[in-house]
Amino acid sequence: ITVNAQGQITAAADGSSTSTSGGVLNSQISDSGTAADTAITALHTFLMPANTMITNGDMLKIYACYTTAANGNTKTMYVNFGSQSLGSIGSALNNQTIYMETVLSRIDANNQRATTTFFYSTTGGGAVTAEYYDVDLSTENLTTDINIIAYGLNGVATLNDIVSKQLIVELIKR
Repeated sequence: ITVNAQGQITAAADGSSTSTSGGVLNSQISDSGTAADTAITALHTFLMPANTMITNGDMLKIYACYTTAANGNTKTMYVNFGSQSLGSIGSALNNQTIYMETVLSRIDANNQRATTTFFYSTTGGGAVTAEYYDVDLSTENLTTDINIIAYGLNGVATLNDIVSKQLIVELIKR
């Protein structure tokens, strides 16, 4: 097992761990916005080390928060776990705060189940709406490094139409 200065597991050999500790693996809370184009933009990225989820039943909680500009442009936001999309939300989201929460569970080294919920409200408060709920089966190889990436895609080439406010990844050991 490799443990960082904060006492968090950063790597482990498959099947060799007896640790029951988990914790926050990643916490990015700086603003990162889209460019004035319509290209898919990686707004926050975390490289999860190989063998982080070593026991069947280990879970990741992935939290992402976005804000959108006050206009009628179409905007799309999503988070990928490796090559797998954990769900997306997109429409003419005018002056919104979008919160995404995913619980991803290890079935085995090559199979995971992910449940994702999106919530949004007007920026600065207002009623919260559950916009999207998704259950996916991810088939990433957990014995390799895996990128977890928060993306934004502008429908119109407008600077900071989408701003990623945070990407947090938490490991919960079985």
